[in-house]
Amino acid sequence: MNGIFLKNRKFILIILFILALISIVWIYLKSKGQSVTSLPTPIPRIFQLSGVAPKNGVDATIIPTTAIEFMFNKSIDPDTLVVTIDPETEFSFEVAENRRSFFVRPIPSWTIDQNYMIKIIIESDEGEKIPEIEYPLRLKKIIESDFNEVF
Repeated sequence: MNGIFLKNRKFILIILFILALISIVWIYLKSKGQSVTSLPTPIPRIFQLSGVAPKNGVDATIIPTTAIEFMFNKSIDPDTLVVTIDPETEFSFEVAENRRSFFVRPIPSWTIDQNYMIKIIIESDEGEKIPEIEYPLRLKKIIESDFNEVF
């Protein structure tokens, strides 16, 4: 057994040397190929209105006591909220628990076929301002049908 190892000793040393050389080159190339990657810079989100429900306030077919929901992409500061309705209408408002939306509810109800303009001034919790929001609203009478149920 010792004779076989001694005869092939040169051959085994050459193979080990080549493997070591290949490993060193591979490690060098692998480390050189990796560049320092930085995380992408987050794009700051600007404070904005993200939605209104009902989406289309003109000719909306909703119940006249329905509240209008204004949704934002950031938390709002309720202390900066100013709501005006033209023609002047009595209303209440409620800020959602997550502070990203609020509801404008008529007292006692919206008038069918009356054109309203709801104007909103609001700031985010961080003090960001947006231009005045204008939301036109006109309710259309719900058509009676044989399928209406009386509760």
